[in-house]
Amino acid sequence: MSVMGISCNKTSVPEDAVTYKIGFSQCADDMWRQIMMIQMEAEATKYPNINLNIKVSRNDTEQQVSQIRELIDEGVDLLIISPNESSSQITDIAEEAYLSGIPTIIWDRKIESDMYSTYISADNYEIGRDVGEYVRSILPVGSSILEICGLEGSSPARERHQGFIDVINGHYDITRI
Repeated sequence: MSVMGISCNKTSVPEDAVTYKIGFSQCADDMWRQIMMIQMEAEATKYPNINLNIKVSRNDTEQQVSQIRELIDEGVDLLIISPNESSSQITDIAEEAYLSGIPTIIWDRKIESDMYSTYISADNYEIGRDVGEYVRSILPVGSSILEICGLEGSSPARERHQGFIDVINGHYDITRI
C-alpha cells in the first residue's frame, strides 16, 4: 500500500497584521452627517487594523469626484460613497471603483447605475407617500401647499417628491421650492 501526501504550505498573515483601508466619500457636512462621521471614526478606533479615510466634498460634485479618485488611487479595500447628486460624474467614478474590484457601498443617495456592491438608505418614495397621506388627513381638498425640497439633483429629494405627489396630486394647489 502506498500513501501519497500533498501539502500546500501557505504563508498566512496573522489577522491583526493586515490593515484594511476604508475610504468614505461624504457629500455634505451637515449636523446629521457630522454625527455619523464621528460615530464611524469612534467605531474604527476599536479595530487597530482599520484605517478610515473620510473625505467631505461640501456639496461640490466635482470635488467629490476628485476625492473618490484619490481614494481609488490610494488603494482602498472598501469604498463608501454618499453621492452629492445622481450625476453621471459620480456614477462614472463609482462604477470605475466597482469594476476595478473595490467593494463599493452607495450610502443614502443613489447613483444612476446598479454597479455597486450594496445600497443602504431609507425608502424615500415611501417617506413621500407617508407625508402625502398625513397631509390628506389634516388638510381639506383644495388647500395650498408649499413643498420645500432638498437638493434637486439628489435621489432622496426626487423620490420623496414623487411619493408625495402620487398621493396628493389633483387634490391640492402645490408650489414647489
